Amino acid sequence: MSRDQYTDTDDIEISGKRRKLLSAIGATAGTSALAGTGVAAEDDDRELTEAELARALAEIEYVPVPKSHPAASDLDNTPDPSAMKEGTEVYAGEYKNAETPDRKAYEIQSFEEWQRQRAPTGFDRDRIDKDLGSEFFYLKEIEEDISLGPVTADKFGIGVGVQVQGSGMTNVEASLSVDIYVNRYSFAVSSFSIGYGPEEGLCLSPPLPTFIKVIPGLEVEFCIDGKIIDKGSELCVDIGGSASICADPCGGNLSCGYCKGLGMKFGEYCVDKPW
Repeated sequence: MSRDQYTDTDDIEISGKRRKLLSAIGATAGTSALAGTGVAAEDDDRELTEAELARALAEIEYVPVPKSHPAASDLDNTPDPSAMKEGTEVYAGEYKNAETPDRKAYEIQSFEEWQRQRAPTGFDRDRIDKDLGSEFFYLKEIEEDISLGPVTADKFGIGVGVQVQGSGMTNVEASLSVDIYVNRYSFAVSSFSIGYGPEEGLCLSPPLPTFIKVIPGLEVEFCIDGKIIDKGSELCVDIGGSASICADPCGGNLSCGYCKGLGMKFGEYCVDKPW
């Protein structure tokens, strides 16, 4: 069950201090590089190998921060693992603390292949469906041809796997598993739980080194949030979020910045109570 929605805002030219990208794309349009990893692509059309992608993801540095945490408003600060919500799983990078069920948190695949997935990258839908005590949805938000000043980002998507489990009025929770697709590469980011009451969520800024070609200074920041709503005979999970995609196509001493803000409303999905 998924739906694609498009919510755009006007490009915003940024002046002054720009957010720091931990793993920036090479400064010139003709070269893409993985900063700090020693991986470089001489040909813009060359895909990363699986080994290069795995190494890049192993070395990125990010921490999912609860949306309510003060650090969520300034994701450029040095990642602080103590800010993570208890029980949050991280599937890549320096602060990795968990494996996806398939133990491979990334794929090199076409956009169409990612669209056909029935669960986040690294998760086996058939295995999930065998869990008779839960209900599962996989929701996607997709953006295409995102204009960032003189450059264009091709394909960008965020997927959220929602698993609802419950055995009683006081024992119901939902876990959200987030993955990202950017121009031929998808990878699982994190999983966290939500409950009743106010919306809960996480914000993060995963470095995207060469995932979008020929775009210097690429940055992506996003927040995903949700809550469980009791509607009598049903339990509903309401999922939303926002994202910001930025680039610095000038590079060098002539730094300029463009950002696109994206609003995301995955929607409200309901299941019958399991009791």
